[in-house]
Amino acid sequence: MAVKNPVTTDTLAIFLNNADVTPSYGEALAWRRFGTGAWNTAVAYALQDLEPVIAPIVNYSITTDYTMSPATTPMCLGTALTFTNTTTPTGLAEHRMYNYNTLKAYWAVSPDSTYVWDMGDASPLQWTKNSAYTYPAAGSYSVTLYTLAGLWTSCVDSKVTPLVVTPNAVSSYTYDASASPLVAFTSTSTGAVTYAWDFGDGSPVDNTMNPSHTFPVGTWVVTLTVTSVGGCNTNVTTQNVTIVFTDIANSSAGVFNVYPNPSNTGLFTIDMLASTKANIEVYNMLGELVYSSAVTTSSASLDLSNLGAGVYTMKVNANDKNLVKQIVITK
Repeated sequence: MAVKNPVTTDTLAIFLNNADVTPSYGEALAWRRFGTGAWNTAVAYALQDLEPVIAPIVNYSITTDYTMSPATTPMCLGTALTFTNTTTPTGLAEHRMYNYNTLKAYWAVSPDSTYVWDMGDASPLQWTKNSAYTYPAAGSYSVTLYTLAGLWTSCVDSKVTPLVVTPNAVSSYTYDASASPLVAFTSTSTGAVTYAWDFGDGSPVDNTMNPSHTFPVGTWVVTLTVTSVGGCNTNVTTQNVTIVFTDIANSSAGVFNVYPNPSNTGLFTIDMLASTKANIEVYNMLGELVYSSAVTTSSASLDLSNLGAGVYTMKVNANDKNLVKQIVITK
């Protein structure tokens, strides 16, 4: 067979496949370009059974596209993602007569090389039409699908989708009951953006990060529920909090008195009726220590005038007991 290029200034491109011994291909897959003039396979390759494929030059536009499921971002760590290729025109992009990469894949010269996925996290490229992936670490990523097209001229089209993978929320907390019955809680949770404290005593749920709460006498199951970014995961932890005394009446009545209470000046008198030695601590409603003193007489004056108006918890350690009373400064 003789082939002549009708355009003397152009190039005639021909694919060749030596199929002399099936399925072994001596030349694998190759293509030749020839300029002006005729070309005869019998003369040039007399000893090989060559099968030339002459393809026309075809121009077409590619729109690379895909869908992601689930599509919501941010998403929690461990979310299994699937990507469905919707690139158009599919018929041309995947046709071996119009796409050199598809032709190579057809003859097993290379794996499927029409589409390639880059997950943006340095993981190996995926040479498949569709993809599935689960990110091993939280972070911000860009998922890119490349379409490799073109017959004589390489054409690359792509689509990029940014996504955020958030760490899962893990609930944990510590608490300080030194100002019992006022207990201060500190969240040590990770990956959390919302907090829900159930103190187990019938009081309303507290949604602050580090609350303080005054308990009745007893043992209470305190539950902290945290939620991650986007609300895609929650985690729960519980601890028991035990309150032994909530006021002087729960221990030894008459051990001490504090007056005036309320005080409009912040000045108080404490009478130690059953002891002449005690350690006194005063905490604000956040559970922060704002005053401490050691009393060695049966009666002493406490100057809390530097404190603002509000309710405070006075803790007295006397006779190896922690005794608690609430005091009020009005000012």
